[in-house]
Amino acid sequence: MSLLSEEYVSAGWFTDLEYHLWYHMMRGGGDQRNMITSEDMEALAWLAHEAGGWWYWDDEDGAQFTDLGSWQAEYGRARENARVCGHD
Repeated sequence: MSLLSEEYVSAGWFTDLEYHLWYHMMRGGGDQRNMITSEDMEALAWLAHEAGGWWYWDDEDGAQFTDLGSWQAEYGRARENARVCGHD
């Protein structure tokens, strides 16, 4: 995830990267604005499935890994609060 951030926006972990990538991965496509490809998203989906989890950023501890169920609950809360893209 941080490699995608570095490659496409020249930042190690841009703000809300985990939410942004999850949104685009779940909708099944890339992000034309940041040039992230559908192939990138497919690879990320495969990795998340194989690892059984998702990385997120914690301001105190940096990058952290959580299981998919916990991540999906967190993403749902963030969408309800209109914190992330895809909160339609």
